[in-house]
This record gives sequence, structure tokens and C-alpha cells, in this order.
Amino acid sequence: MTLLAALISVPLTAQKYVYDVVWKGDVVGVLHVVAQDSADCNIFSIDSEVNIWFFGNKNIVGMYRSVYQNGELARANTSNYRNGALKQCSSLNTSIDRFAYVDGKRSDEELPLPIVNSVASLYHVEPKGISGIFSERFGQLLSIHSPEPNTYIIKKPDGKHTHYYFEDGVCQKVVVDNFLTSFSFILKEVH
Repeated sequence: MTLLAALISVPLTAQKYVYDVVWKGDVVGVLHVVAQDSADCNIFSIDSEVNIWFFGNKNIVGMYRSVYQNGELARANTSNYRNGALKQCSSLNTSIDRFAYVDGKRSDEELPLPIVNSVASLYHVEPKGISGIFSERFGQLLSIHSPEPNTYIIKKPDGKHTHYYFEDGVCQKVVVDNFLTSFSFILKEVH
């Protein structure tokens, strides 16, 4: 079933979180995280837009779409743009191929099927008791650990870390370490 057919054929229930994107103490953008559930699939979406002045003006737009069927990741796509130019993209379709494609290149390792936890689903499902989480963006399994209750740290391929903080099963805050800087996502609204 195509994603469009799944969206049309069965009414979806949705849970939406809106996060402020904070950099150097200022709100510089917004992150929308949506989980849509139907009888056939679960769709997790992350959309963000950030405007910062960092060695020149930067407009950063990101998109994640992950479709789970029967509790397993079936398809995913990500894209990241800076000032309108595509900087990174990835895709996978587990019914067609056992490999992810990042920036048009096939990954070196087969996907660790079945994939039942991923970064896109992380905002809606606290990752209790797991040691690995699949990154749609990087097309690979990343290590995750919990140094204290309701706090999780993911190690990215570049060695940087992303910290997730949960309260009552809901992701309240995310701190993303990047090259030369870091961002925070602070929960603002729940719909």
C-alpha cells in the first residue's frame, strides 16, 4: 500500500508536538513532530525550519518521514536544505532493498532488520531498555544509553551526541551537538 493510499483509505489519529528551536538563548526556529496512526500503519514526521546568523545567514530546513507497518520500519525519507540547496538526503524501503541510501549512495552494511525503533519515532516512544536506535538520516543503527532515568544519549557517526529528556513518556527537550555549536529543542505545545 502506498503512503497516499494509506492516508486516504483509513482515518488517522494524530499526536503533534511543537518545539522551539533555541540557539544561544534565542528562539531561532520551530520543529514540528507528528505521529499519525491508522489500522494499517504508523507515520512519524519531523519538519523543522531554523534561521540563524552563523558565518552568514543560514536558513535550515529539515524533513523526516518514517512509515511503520506491523510495528516495523517499512519506508523512510529525510532531507536537509541550507539556504535552499539540498545538503543531505536519505531513503530506505525495506520491502525493496536491505540497504539505506544516503546522499544517493548505498550504505555499506545491510539494514539491521527488523527495525522497531528509530529517531523519528523517538519523540513519541520513550526508548526504555534499548541499546541501539536506527537513524533514518544516517541510514544506520546508532548506540543509545540512559545515564539516568528518562534521559537518553545517542552517539552520532561523527562522534557528537544528541541528548533526549523525557517526562511522563513525552520528550520535553533535545540538545543536539553539532560542529562548532549546539541547538536545543524545547517542547512548546502538544496537540
